[in-house]
Amino acid sequence: MTEILSVFLLIMALFLVLLWVKTIAKWKFCVLCASVSVTWMTLLVLYWLGRFENVVLVAVLMGESVIGLYSLLVKKMPEKLQIFRLPFVLGATLAVYLLLGERENVSGPLLAVGMVWVVFLLVYAYRSNERVRRIGEKIIACCRDW
Repeated sequence: MTEILSVFLLIMALFLVLLWVKTIAKWKFCVLCASVSVTWMTLLVLYWLGRFENVVLVAVLMGESVIGLYSLLVKKMPEKLQIFRLPFVLGATLAVYLLLGERENVSGPLLAVGMVWVVFLLVYAYRSNERVRRIGEKIIACCRDW
């Protein structure tokens, strides 16, 4: 059986188990997100232990979780805080990169993500200024107006 088929079967099995748990326990969570997250967390530990080598598959699943978390945050957070979508996605992507063991040449990306956070925090802090507010509104509308 191929690794990807095994992973798909694991996600499907977790989906069914967690759907049952959600029904019984009356907990509120995304069954699909939890299934994917548990899968990549398990594979990541196995990767760290040298028992699973397909880092691309782990990275794809982790990327799915980044976007899933992003979607949840956008859905739950007040609109004025949605200005931080780009810094969040870049930071989470960099975190995934680091979790996968990449340590070389990260000072540039760390600096870039830090600078993006600073710029967006400044736009947020000075949103009472008309020009800055318009910039912030365009940033927030980036994913809404297409």
